[in-house]
Amino acid sequence: MPKKSLIIISLGLGGFLLILTVASFIGIKIQAKPKIVSPVSKTAQNQEDIEKQRSISYYITTSQELLNQARSLANNNPNQTPEDKQEIIEKVERALAVINQGVQAYPVDDRLYSQRANLYQSLIPFATGAGQYAVNDLLHATQINGKNPDYYQRLASLYQQAGDFENAASAYFNAYQLSPTDNQTLYHLAVALEKSGQIDKAIRYYDKLIALLPSDDQNLEALQKQKANLENLLVNSNLKELSEPGMEMVPQKPAKTSQPIIGTEELPLEQAKIASRVIIASPEEESATLAATGEATINAKTGSGVLPAGKTEITIYNSNVANDKQIVIVPSGSTQNKVLFLIAKKAPSTDSTSSPQAISGQDGWFKVGIDTPIGIDIEFNWWIVGE
Repeated sequence: MPKKSLIIISLGLGGFLLILTVASFIGIKIQAKPKIVSPVSKTAQNQEDIEKQRSISYYITTSQELLNQARSLANNNPNQTPEDKQEIIEKVERALAVINQGVQAYPVDDRLYSQRANLYQSLIPFATGAGQYAVNDLLHATQINGKNPDYYQRLASLYQQAGDFENAASAYFNAYQLSPTDNQTLYHLAVALEKSGQIDKAIRYYDKLIALLPSDDQNLEALQKQKANLENLLVNSNLKELSEPGMEMVPQKPAKTSQPIIGTEELPLEQAKIASRVIIASPEEESATLAATGEATINAKTGSGVLPAGKTEITIYNSNVANDKQIVIVPSGSTQNKVLFLIAKKAPSTDSTSSPQAISGQDGWFKVGIDTPIGIDIEFNWWIVGE
């Protein structure tokens, strides 16, 4: 082999060995500094992936299961220790935490807001402000999906529990527009309008309900009697303006507030009392307390009362009483020729809005009576309206 060829081969082998050496060196350096992945960041990433994969039904069913567990613990153990109460609190807090995660994951799904409202409704007897949080969530649900009458019905029920019959009437009106042949909604709408002082509108919707019922319906007579009572109230009022305008409107959404803090003093936990679903509320049931005590607290602008036999007056506490408002009183039964009249009235004090009496409505009142007692109960209807 010529010397020149040996030199070329030697140079080629040398270059090849040099490339191998460099490549080996680079490989060693890469292996010497592997990428370090933090276990915490990996866990966080996995958790984020899990959250994204969870369905809406997961958040709804899981939060409801936790709430049911809390109810079961409370209802099955009336003599709860501090440890028992703490366990119930933790279940409720976990339920709220789960549904809050769902709202964050799916912020434009009305069902999650509806479920969170359901949790808050269950806490109304024990957590101050829970009712308002439920209202806020249901209002949010109606903004996302305004075609679900159940949301408006639940809103109206919450407003009624708070004594806000005007907003209750508005919510029931929205539910009625979505389901105009639902007798239950129509009845509640008429009652809410009546309680909010909108007598002529209440009569209109009682008429609609009566027209939808068959002639042999067991509630027909009671509805016709109630409508007749309201018509009698109008005839005896001698007022030009019968209703306060603008009540049949979608209520404005209240300002957002922070979530309530659940404490041990708010237990035991039990199901919130939701408004009765019975289509007809018996007048006897409404006036039973009046007949027994001779007084009542009501925040509606209209209602019924009973002056007990042997008594000459009854006091009705009401926050709507005002110096510039008229109180119309119309007997709905026999008075044995006695004149039933307004004895006195007192508007709530403007400087005592934070007193227990003002908060409960007992800072304002009116008295109804007769001059001499008789031996039977006197039933009557009343209405507070601006002059």
